[in-house]
Amino acid sequence: MNATTMDKEQFTEYAHARGMMTPSELVRFARFIEAERRLDSMPSLASIQQAVHGSRQTLD
Repeated sequence: MNATTMDKEQFTEYAHARGMMTPSELVRFARFIEAERRLDSMPSLASIQQAVHGSRQTLD
């Protein structure tokens, strides 16, 4: 039996037995990594609060 003749469950067992991810797991992992990158590039709450506080002082 090879990967082209397996159903989804058989392929999942085959992949996991060999320490591999399935295609759907790879997609989920890639989406997770991309979300982590987006979060890392966002400003912190402290820097947002500083910016808001600073702009309020200029309005006074």
